[in-house]
Amino acid sequence: MGLFNEKDRMDGGKRMASNWEVILTPFLSDGEMLHALPKMSDEAFDEFCFSNSEFRIEQDPQGNIFIMPLSSYKLGSIEAELIGNLGLWDRRTKLGKVFSSSTLFKLPDGSKRMPDAAWISLEKHNRLSEKERKSFARIVPDFVIEVRSPSDRLKTLQTQNAQDLDCQRRPSRLAH
Repeated sequence: MGLFNEKDRMDGGKRMASNWEVILTPFLSDGEMLHALPKMSDEAFDEFCFSNSEFRIEQDPQGNIFIMPLSSYKLGSIEAELIGNLGLWDRRTKLGKVFSSSTLFKLPDGSKRMPDAAWISLEKHNRLSEKERKSFARIVPDFVIEVRSPSDRLKTLQTQNAQDLDCQRRPSRLAH
């Protein structure tokens, strides 16, 4: 059952998805924020994401869920160039693994993020079990790139970057 499936119950801004009641709240213009009632466990969040795989879903440390908007033609091209350059660098150095914007990382503060591009050292990658590699890995990328869209609020991205640094991620790059 998908998040916006016809079978979902909708009344007064509430929807049912994956057995979780969520309240839709407009979140500026960065996407939609959903308040899960109660806060989802990691297992429930995974189920929610797999049940709604057509959406890019993130979660902040407080348990708020964000439905992230799709990229425009222009931003998609910028994102692809950045991922390509990161991939070429990694292919030359053979120091790690490169990940796209469809990869979700579970961070130590409880947030779940999908940066536009990410890189993880081979040392960290090799510590993951095969099971962890086939799911949403609990791992902090060593480097991330976020492409700022015209609708993104700089303050929101700066707050997210500060949270990422608290998770001991190495500095990220914000592309305009």
